[in-house]
Amino acid sequence: MKWLKNNRVKVLVLLIHSLMLAKLLMDAYEVRRADPFGYLPPLLGVAIPVLLIGIGLAGLLRDLKPVYGLFLLIGALFLWQTYQYDTGEIIRSVQGINDKLSASRPLVYQDFAYLLENIVILVLALSFLTIYAYPWNLLLTDLAFLFFLWAVDSLTDPAAVLTSFVFLWAFVLVHERILARDAEYATFRVHRIDGRARMLQGIAIALCLGLIAMSAVPDRKGTYYEKIWMKANDYLMQDDFLPGNYFLDAFSLSRTGYQDSSTRLGGNVTLDQSIALRLAEDIPEYLRGNTKRVYTGRIWEKSDFLYRTDNAASSLVTQAYRSAAQKRLTVLPEELLTSSLFVPVYPGSVTLSDRSRDNRIYYSIQDQTFMVSEEQADPYTVVYYDQEAVEDYAMAAVDPAVPEDRRDYLQLPDTITQRTVDLVEDIVGDREDPAEKMLALTTYLRDNYEYTLSPGSFPEGDFVDHFLFEVREGYCVYYATALTVMLRIAGIPARYVEGFRVSSEVDTQGNRLVRNSDAHAWAEVLTDPERDLWTIWDATGTAREHGQTGGGTGSNPTPTEPGGTPATTPIRTLAEDTLPDTTPGNGAAPTPGETTSERNLPPWLSVSWIGLISLGGLILWKKQRVKRLLEDPGDQAFLDFIIRLLKESGLEITESQTLSEISRRIPDHDLQRQFIRYGEAHYKARYGSTPHSVAAAVRARLLEETLRYHRITSSRTRHLLRRWIL
Repeated sequence: MKWLKNNRVKVLVLLIHSLMLAKLLMDAYEVRRADPFGYLPPLLGVAIPVLLIGIGLAGLLRDLKPVYGLFLLIGALFLWQTYQYDTGEIIRSVQGINDKLSASRPLVYQDFAYLLENIVILVLALSFLTIYAYPWNLLLTDLAFLFFLWAVDSLTDPAAVLTSFVFLWAFVLVHERILARDAEYATFRVHRIDGRARMLQGIAIALCLGLIAMSAVPDRKGTYYEKIWMKANDYLMQDDFLPGNYFLDAFSLSRTGYQDSSTRLGGNVTLDQSIALRLAEDIPEYLRGNTKRVYTGRIWEKSDFLYRTDNAASSLVTQAYRSAAQKRLTVLPEELLTSSLFVPVYPGSVTLSDRSRDNRIYYSIQDQTFMVSEEQADPYTVVYYDQEAVEDYAMAAVDPAVPEDRRDYLQLPDTITQRTVDLVEDIVGDREDPAEKMLALTTYLRDNYEYTLSPGSFPEGDFVDHFLFEVREGYCVYYATALTVMLRIAGIPARYVEGFRVSSEVDTQGNRLVRNSDAHAWAEVLTDPERDLWTIWDATGTAREHGQTGGGTGSNPTPTEPGGTPATTPIRTLAEDTLPDTTPGNGAAPTPGETTSERNLPPWLSVSWIGLISLGGLILWKKQRVKRLLEDPGDQAFLDFIIRLLKESGLEITESQTLSEISRRIPDHDLQRQFIRYGEAHYKARYGSTPHSVAAAVRARLLEETLRYHRITSSRTRHLLRRWIL
């Protein structure tokens, strides 16, 4: 047990260090924890077995005591019982975290749990493999973690995060230096060194150094801080994440003849019958192009959602679709060329016919839209979920509570008039059920306002107030804006959406034709905030359905509630035991090859690269360590290394033996001769009239002979590990 006794502080530091890194990640990503220390038991459940395995392997390589084999066996059994590696689960965890970050949703410990277990295991394993580089291996690991978090802008309060690490660094450096000096002067000591006293000394000095270091850090940023951060952020993030305003050719209704709702609402419009798209295979009722969240009273601001490189919808959303049937749609752009990819209400994935790296797909979890980096002229395929089935799930679990991270969809400007609020209250009346409120507001707009493409110009004031009380006629933009605002006044989160409502017209090849007159705007309601399920509420039809391309008025077709049922049909209610199961993982699995990111590498290839890089680093580190042993002015570290090799070769050597006594126990003649020569040089260097170090050439010849003898007497595996890695 000598190795464990001599390294017990290191082992404890390695355990604490791995847990500190786990806490660092949770703090950096603001992970919510009901119990501040609730993460410790599950992480210790995997950390302690890895610790036992590391102690067992290190001890067997150095002391050859059977007890270390017991450590190894117990650790392996416990790890086998408490941990199971799953590459898919790691990928899903990372994707889930990215999805929540993109959607501005709060992260909880369960999102990080499996990822943290793997990080703790990896950090401990690497720390044990590089334990002879201690404490520099810990510092390099910490700096890599901190640099990554800083570069991706996750270190919101660096001073608070660094405090605990600065004290840890100070302690390991001071304590290791104390032990090194004690070992160097061990030959001359008279009194036994008190290990506890040394520990307390190390802690005291570390505290002093840590306080000095923290107080010396300036509050202001350096001259090159921003430039370095921008370089690092650009390198790590590259263009995998892009803001919504990056896509200059994104779809808006202005591409079809309407006004651009982001610059002007309302006014007369004239549409043509140009073919925008052709559709093949399973045809949906609606195609979403863009969504907008912020209403100013005069316009809808362009969305600032974050898009990531991905061709598949997030599993956070699709798992709520449960067993809804998957369908397949092919979109063939005709005269409408835009960077927006048109998808049904509940998309699963999008695949381009031309998969060039220069035209990647970007996905936003916040509004379930897809974009490409340039105008899309080639066909693309969309796998989506049956709208009626998913809307049935959503309407069966209507939740009146609005989470804090969804309150943006209740935003209202100061321009909203009191008479608009009073009208909503009169329509809603004493209704408590959100679904009944949605139906009442939708039906009111349908029954009391006329459809026209010539409502006149919009004067000063609030657009919704002008539509509801002054002009009392308009087209889909008027209805969708009014319905979205009225829903928000009623306390129901809603968003404004633009796209197409597909007609029944087909061409000679059987493709469904989508014309500019099919362009449409509608409202979508966050029916189930917990599972991020939205449903369409539409109070009017398209210009084609009204038989208009410019001028004239018409009555509104009966609006439909989710599921395609006419909105005049009473909303059905479900018994509590028929509500959809919200357990993750109940969704139908997406079609293989169409819902995976186009840039994923095979897991085995990633692991192989990491393994090769780690092995190369260990070999380089070993070569440098041997070089330092040969050139170090001090002789003790080199002698300890030679004695360890001799012990592993089967020689029984005790601490009380002199170098002459050890040389007589060596059976190999060449090795014995080199050892005697080294011993003479060692004693002469230490006790001669002019102290000096043993010549590097003498050390090199002894090391060469010792390794040769070690190769003969030890197993091939142990010799290779000792020579090149450990």
